[in-house]
Amino acid sequence: MKLAVLMAMTLVACEKQETPPPEPPSTPAATPPATPVAVATPWDLAPEGIFFLTQKVSVETSDSILGFKPGEPVKLVKDDVYAAQDGTQLTLRPDQVTNSMSRARALASNDARVQALIAQRRSQTPVPTPFVAQPPQPLETPAARPSSVTSLGADSIHSKTRSYFNGQKWVTVHVD
Repeated sequence: MKLAVLMAMTLVACEKQETPPPEPPSTPAATPPATPVAVATPWDLAPEGIFFLTQKVSVETSDSILGFKPGEPVKLVKDDVYAAQDGTQLTLRPDQVTNSMSRARALASNDARVQALIAQRRSQTPVPTPFVAQPPQPLETPAARPSSVTSLGADSIHSKTRSYFNGQKWVTVHVD
């Protein structure tokens, strides 16, 4: 009987154990759709080596400061060095240029609109007149002197001359 129990235990231990079937792959949680990125289509890209400014750029030369507007074309010379249409060499960061022609048109159009608004506002704002020094007011009444002559100061009581400014030049008058 011991032998029968031992054989039964051996058979149980030797039985082929089936492995459970593999679990189906779990479906990931709903992933948000990818954010659309504006990608330039091949027909919208500038020719190889041609780029457009995305912002205003100024370059100081030995005798002046040159300004370049957004949307202006530049040509890649090497790495970060570009040449403007007039031949000026510009060192630019990658975020300062684009090869998308539609973006360049939009940037140039926006800059033109802003410049037009600035010009319009300047034309509506009164331009301050430069300060013109006014002559001091005379100390005497206007009836005491000729109407076409303006006195610019108090004369000495003992003086026999008076000086006036007639609007164009100083005039000295002898008083009797």
